[in-house]
Amino acid sequence: GDFSQLQFSAGKRQRAFHLRGQIDLEGRVLLQWEKVGGRGFVEDDDRLMVVVLHEGRAFCPRVLENTGGVRKDGMASFRIDGGNVAFVLSLYFA
Repeated sequence: GDFSQLQFSAGKRQRAFHLRGQIDLEGRVLLQWEKVGGRGFVEDDDRLMVVVLHEGRAFCPRVLENTGGVRKDGMASFRIDGGNVAFVLSLYFA
């Protein structure tokens, strides 16, 4: 489906710059983005929020609570469980 206009929050926060991601065969996701931390920005400590939309269950989003990602770190790694079902990740900093 087309999830380009999907929004799970009220308001706007700065998006990640140069976001890149990859998923290995075991479902481990590695995300990397340009670090802008250390400059005293208010957003430095924003936590990465991930919403998983599984194919065929687009209106039953699953929020991953503990990704461990913080904007100033420039990377996060976490696991997606669910077998070989296609999915879309929607990423936010909050």
